[in-house]
Amino acid sequence: YNTYYQYKIKEFKESKAQDVMGVASRQKAVAVALSIKLRQQELLRQAEELLLKDPPPVFEYITESPSISAFDLDTVKLTAQFVARNGRQFLTSLMNKEHRNSQFDFLRPHHTMFQYFTKLLEQYTKVLIPAKDMIANLGVECVNASCILEQAKYRAEWIRCKDAQSRREDELLERE
Repeated sequence: YNTYYQYKIKEFKESKAQDVMGVASRQKAVAVALSIKLRQQELLRQAEELLLKDPPPVFEYITESPSISAFDLDTVKLTAQFVARNGRQFLTSLMNKEHRNSQFDFLRPHHTMFQYFTKLLEQYTKVLIPAKDMIANLGVECVNASCILEQAKYRAEWIRCKDAQSRREDELLERE
């Protein structure tokens, strides 16, 4: 039994010596890793500040629908679709045909729904008769999905930075 215990004592002493050297090297490695991480975070902050100068493009196809009945909303949307598809001549003929119908009052420029109708008309026209550069951009985005992810990430970072900035401004106002 004695030789076994002598062997274990010798093994324990050797592991202690290695642990002392290992602890010193681990401390150095941790210090280096920490300094590298801090430097990377500093570079990322600088890069974010440089990258987030321009606001992301606005969403073209988002419009808040007014609080009207579902039937009237469907009428406005379908009319905008047909006018986008068939052109302005269809709009003028529809206005002449339905000028006494109160359901189509939104076609008159003084009506409160006219702005909503024109916004929908612009959106439907862009979708039904797209521009060539829009088709080219969509082709590039379809092939390269990472492009879409980068745009979404940029938009999220932009919103996050703007929220943080507004919070800081609110805190400054509260302090004063």
